[in-house]
Amino acid sequence: MAPLKTIAPPPRKIVPPLIKMAAPQGRIVAPLQKYDEVLGLHAAQKKEYGDQFGATAALNQAWDQAGAAYLRTFKLARIAFRDDPQGQAALMLGGDRARSLAGWLDQARLFYKNLLAHADLQAKIQRLGVTPAILTAEASLVAEVEAKQIAQRKETGEAHEATEKRDTQIKALDRWSGDLKAVARVAFETRPQVLDRLGIS
Repeated sequence: MAPLKTIAPPPRKIVPPLIKMAAPQGRIVAPLQKYDEVLGLHAAQKKEYGDQFGATAALNQAWDQAGAAYLRTFKLARIAFRDDPQGQAALMLGGDRARSLAGWLDQARLFYKNLLAHADLQAKIQRLGVTPAILTAEASLVAEVEAKQIAQRKETGEAHEATEKRDTQIKALDRWSGDLKAVARVAFETRPQVLDRLGIS
């Protein structure tokens, strides 16, 4: 696919002689606003990717914050439930913590859900200073990560869609651009400086 810069329109005052020469062929006289449309789609695509990068940064920041809180309480839970296999199973205290966001969310959601739903589990970890209020606050941090993940996925989808729209329009202009160059070489055969200005060799 041609880069955006290869389909830049000619200066407006150069267009009339090209149109005059190409008119009988009925193929070159593509509306110049099509190029403006591509520029608009290009700008939109850049904005969407900027939004995606921002959403990704926000997601990572929320995950870092929630992850630090979860890991601290998780370590205390391993101490509190050291001799309680049933509690260990309910809170998924065995094994390593997941590295992927999806896996981490599964572990963290279950951890806080079961702690907040069962008073006997709360009582054990509360002896180490982890109050229900702390658990509720940390569960909210996990929920915020999930919300940021949804937003990031939305922005990623919109960025991909914007790219497809832009690339489709660029592809449609490629043929017009090629024909325009061919006609320009004939129209300005004796004026090479014009061809230089158009970037046509």
